[in-house]
Amino acid sequence: MRENRTHGSEGGVTQTNALSLPLFFIGHSGDVDDIVGQTDKIAITGDNKLTAEGDIMGDDSPRVQRLLKLADRGFKWQASIGARADKIEFVEEGSRATANGREFKGPVIIARKSTLGEISFVPLGADNKTRALVAEDNPQETLQMDGQDNQKEQVTGTETGTQGGQGMQATAQRGASPPLRRQDNGNLNAPEAIIEARRTQARLQKIDVLAARTLKEYPSVDLDALEKVVIEAKQDGWTLEATELAMVKLGHPRMEEPRSPQGSSGLSGFYGPKANEVLAAGLLMACGVKDEVIAKDRDFGDRVAEEAWKLRHGGLHQVFAAALNGAGISAPHGGQALFHAVVENFRNIRAGFSTVNLPGILGTVGNKLLLNSFTAVDATYERIAQQVDFNNFLTHTIYRLDHTGEFALVGSTGELKHGKLSESSYTNKLDTRGQMLTLSRQAIINDDLNALVQMYSMLGRKARIAVEKALYTELLESSDVFFTSGRGNLLASNALSVEALGYAEAAMLGMVDADGDPIYAAPSILLVPPARKFLADQLYTSARVNQDPASNTAQGEDNPFQGRFKVESSPYMALASMAGYSATTWYMLADPASLPAFQVAYLQGRRAPTIETADTEFSTLGIQMRCFFDFGVSEIDYRGCVKNEA
Repeated sequence: MRENRTHGSEGGVTQTNALSLPLFFIGHSGDVDDIVGQTDKIAITGDNKLTAEGDIMGDDSPRVQRLLKLADRGFKWQASIGARADKIEFVEEGSRATANGREFKGPVIIARKSTLGEISFVPLGADNKTRALVAEDNPQETLQMDGQDNQKEQVTGTETGTQGGQGMQATAQRGASPPLRRQDNGNLNAPEAIIEARRTQARLQKIDVLAARTLKEYPSVDLDALEKVVIEAKQDGWTLEATELAMVKLGHPRMEEPRSPQGSSGLSGFYGPKANEVLAAGLLMACGVKDEVIAKDRDFGDRVAEEAWKLRHGGLHQVFAAALNGAGISAPHGGQALFHAVVENFRNIRAGFSTVNLPGILGTVGNKLLLNSFTAVDATYERIAQQVDFNNFLTHTIYRLDHTGEFALVGSTGELKHGKLSESSYTNKLDTRGQMLTLSRQAIINDDLNALVQMYSMLGRKARIAVEKALYTELLESSDVFFTSGRGNLLASNALSVEALGYAEAAMLGMVDADGDPIYAAPSILLVPPARKFLADQLYTSARVNQDPASNTAQGEDNPFQGRFKVESSPYMALASMAGYSATTWYMLADPASLPAFQVAYLQGRRAPTIETADTEFSTLGIQMRCFFDFGVSEIDYRGCVKNEA
């Protein structure tokens, strides 16, 4: 292992990590495909010249091939370095400081000491006198870069982006690697690369301007923390909005932006066009939703989750203050004053006079939390019934066609006999069910997120249970004619056992079409009340079954139904308040995807409830949330289910 010694002192660029050598890059991107090679020797000579030597390793990358091909065509690459500022000095407005032999007027940030991280090929360097030459000397290729872009002291600020200092030369050799193959990679648009480089340079300079402004507006800001934000923003490609947000948070932990002279707030500007998404995601994190879940959510994504992470310790007060600030209203401190300010201005906020959509944010948060609690309930209706979507609330009549007539032998005349289709129908209709709850004034003033989470959780749970109850109301209805012995889907005195499973399977396999032919309705699901679930699970998992020792007939011990019928169970089957309930009656069902006995329909694909923030009444001290769900349930095909009474 080679040793890299530290070179230089204050005012110089050093390379100090013996395990991580500076890289040759294309354009400071940090992307693997942009690695040209790696240095193996760093030196700073007495004439203030930095020399870096290393090997080309990335010539299998199309990006590196493009770089070399442009050089072959005579494109003049410039050089630039990437370094971490180890020691910075802020020069206040009205003050002056000297760096690199020049005097600068504040506000200016001067990096007095830096650590070299990488050396890059760029179309346009900070110092336009730099140059990078790619020369070929078979079997080795030599890369040389010299110029003035390597900063002895980096100087940035509101009035200047001047950079300068010691000279630099870097050499990268191919060593013993195979000769470079120069292939035609299509049209190479050098002007586009130059434009992109200029954009990158402008972004870096704007970050420095933001830092200078932060220091001016928040004199007590932690300089080390600010420096860290500047470095990470530049190296990790932060947006200017994200960078500004991070800097303002350092200066003002309550997330309040300095007011403009007109009194309007640019708080939403901290988050950019995704302000509402970031605030909603931050509130969800504060409610306990994991950041990786938010990052994978299609409404948010990685970038929003990254910004929202900074707001994870906030709450309702943070969002309310943002809404008020976004409407140009100064957000007061304290829960009670903030609450009254929101109530007083709620209609204006809701009408869209704020860049932060408070009802929308609460609705987004509510729907996400509600969906979590909704899916957490282990309801069976999605597994035992067909799931469909309707476009409206009209009564839908669905027809099932049965085929009659023989698939007969064709005679010598070649004549095919006509078959017939008979129709049977069923109906289903959507209804709207819902509930309204109020987040109390006390909960808002106390910034009680637990109350908010519980409220949404109760609504989601109730909505899920409502569908389950509606389905079992249809299934258990004793006065219905859906299950009859004449149809062959009702077996009396057939208590659950191995033998009873055989009878139920035979009944389902005996189902016929309108012409009297079997439809091969294969059973798939065993639906039992809670008191029979233990036995049903045993029948599903056990390879052998115990026989009655008093029986004189020869019986096998193998369980022919092992793993055949998936077990489902619902408490509604034995609930005394349900008409037709029973603790012993069980059902055998076909796969609802092939032969559904029951159907659950939804409005236009919305298979979960919706929550909205409603306007508060004058007499209501709180914010109301309403939750509604459009769905309908219906019986479909009696041949898809066999009822077994015991």
